[in-house]
Amino acid sequence: MGKPAGVIVFVTLGLAILGALAACGGDDEAPADGGAPPATTAAEAGAAETSSAPPEDSGTGSDRSWDECTKLALPAAVAQTTGTGAAAEPAGGLIDDGTYVLTSFVVHGASALTSDEMVLAYAFSGESYEAISGRARTSGGSFGTNGSSLTLVPSCACTSSPVKSCSRDDAAPAKLSFTATDTEILVFSPYANGGTSVATLTKQ
Repeated sequence: MGKPAGVIVFVTLGLAILGALAACGGDDEAPADGGAPPATTAAEAGAAETSSAPPEDSGTGSDRSWDECTKLALPAAVAQTTGTGAAAEPAGGLIDDGTYVLTSFVVHGASALTSDEMVLAYAFSGESYEAISGRARTSGGSFGTNGSSLTLVPSCACTSSPVKSCSRDDAAPAKLSFTATDTEILVFSPYANGGTSVATLTKQ
């Protein structure tokens, strides 16, 4: 069922995406080209990992025994593209139950890009969520919305790299700016070099 964007239910959405995974203890990889690392997007915060080159599988392919937080399949990586003009303003909306997989990763207004790619998927059911971010991080917990703000409160976070581990300690909530439609969820994040990234996840 959809969740009205006026009631905060502190049940994180997907690891509040950034804080939850960080609480798990995983470190982001530096860009393979040695350049400045991209700004971590809000979408990544709760569940996504970017890098200039795909990281090693780290046991996250067919062997997902390390993942105690989700039942999500590992989605394909989506390459970053450059948007035209300014990004739209987040508008909030109802988040319907279902699985949403990243289909577009667009950066607007940045003076330069870092050739990133993103792996990201969410599943929502009632007031609970699951998230897979990158090839080696997952989380699950509760979520709530208030206007165009989405709050994620992870209660489980796992990583397979560099060390396979899981934590079931409550992590700090994370807030994302979002727009939800019947078929998509858009997550808006500040990006390096003065830009805004828009991660579009499509309902499966």
